[in-house]
Amino acid sequence: MQERVQTAESEIHKRRLVLAQDHGGTVEEREALVNAMSGLRALRMDAASWLQRQSLIGTKSSESSECK
Repeated sequence: MQERVQTAESEIHKRRLVLAQDHGGTVEEREALVNAMSGLRALRMDAASWLQRQSLIGTKSSESSECK
């Protein structure tokens, strides 16, 4: 998933550079790019949080197995 998020961020960054170079793009497109980057940041944080929870669950599971 990290690779896909990074790829999407890279593509958005490239498009923003193109828009900056030719002073083009619509207000809607620029807003959409900002919103997409915000969404990707939220997705990245949610994924990291999920992975951390899974890691904690795995740690607790292996600890309880060792106690038996």
